[in-house]
Amino acid sequence: MNLQYLRPHKAECAKSEWDNYLDRTHQLTIQHFANVKLRAMGQCPGIEPGENRFIDDCDFYSEIVETNEEIAKIAGNVLYAGYFRLSWGHFLMNSTARLWPLFTSGYIYDKIVFFCESDEIPVLKGNFLEFFRLLGIEKKCVFLSPSVYEFEKITIGEIALEIGRYYSSEFMLPFEAIKNKVHETAGEKTEIAKGIILSRSNWNDNQSVQLNVKSIENTFITNGYKPVFPETTSLSDLITLMDSAACIVSFSGSTAHNILFAENKKLIVLERCAANNIYQIGIAKMTGGEYVPIDCFYQPLLVSSTDNLTVYAFTSQFKSFVSEYGMELPEDDNTDLKQEFKKLLTIFRRRYGYGVGLNSWEVSQFPAIAEAYFESYQRYGKYLERQVPVMWFDWFSPRVYMRMLRNLLKRKESK
Repeated sequence: MNLQYLRPHKAECAKSEWDNYLDRTHQLTIQHFANVKLRAMGQCPGIEPGENRFIDDCDFYSEIVETNEEIAKIAGNVLYAGYFRLSWGHFLMNSTARLWPLFTSGYIYDKIVFFCESDEIPVLKGNFLEFFRLLGIEKKCVFLSPSVYEFEKITIGEIALEIGRYYSSEFMLPFEAIKNKVHETAGEKTEIAKGIILSRSNWNDNQSVQLNVKSIENTFITNGYKPVFPETTSLSDLITLMDSAACIVSFSGSTAHNILFAENKKLIVLERCAANNIYQIGIAKMTGGEYVPIDCFYQPLLVSSTDNLTVYAFTSQFKSFVSEYGMELPEDDNTDLKQEFKKLLTIFRRRYGYGVGLNSWEVSQFPAIAEAYFESYQRYGKYLERQVPVMWFDWFSPRVYMRMLRNLLKRKESK
């Protein structure tokens, strides 16, 4: 893991998270039950594990219960796969973490059961469907709304990755099987010399919450990297492209998690928030390639990592990376800071009101969050302090004029 392009405190947090991950390869537990009743309990933060309680990451869990109510019965030999997550990134990290018994238990399963997050049963399509099709299990997958069900026979394997705590190489078995399946049908591989960048330009949320993303992408595109759009690229084609690339560039989050299909590849991750993506660190542990995160954002407003409001920019860390990799910036950083901050503040107020709290898992990374805010304050300070009008209603605020006057007097005193 190459941490030289992260801010110092964030790099320290990343190193700590890297060291915290334990390798539990070949140590995972697997349990077999007959004629048991399993209830989907949903998401409950802080729930404690138990002998008959099975917790997925993000605090979703199920447990074996005793009940006399009339319930549906699921016949056959079933593999319990946990909760089906509708976000592609969470699907890759959470909904695949119990599939490893398919490859190790020696059992033939009649059904692979997922509980849903809500009463809405998903219709598999796109890369979700292709994932199961390439794995050869799409006809065995059963999706159940949250309730209690009786199972004739059910196998429950321990999750193969728990965020920030441990990982197991068994987690990679479904991804290796899919990659091998793609390689069987792929044509002759054409090497992509520079590499590819997994683009966010066409994502639905890009225009509303991702500022300046195109400038960052263009830096790589103008330096010879091939843009790839995951949301319109089939999983098979995406795997082939990643396999052909000398290195893979991606924005942090769901897009970067696709590296699970490309072991031992160099991954450059364009960071969008102050807290490290602990899942990505776990992925880097498992996939084995060089992992190079780069801080290329500012964070002048307190937003948790899951709220996805980002100001991308040519930070000193990003410029250092560009220089050391022999690249050129396609344009100077001539951003209109006032307009940039105004747009950011408008989005923030519309989405969050007066503020956003942190997630519990971000507390240990607070030094990195404070560091990012401090650096951003150097850039946006006069707007944060309302020393100059930004929003239209600032022109009607006496406090703005008082701050402007106070600032003017301070400058005169300092001369």
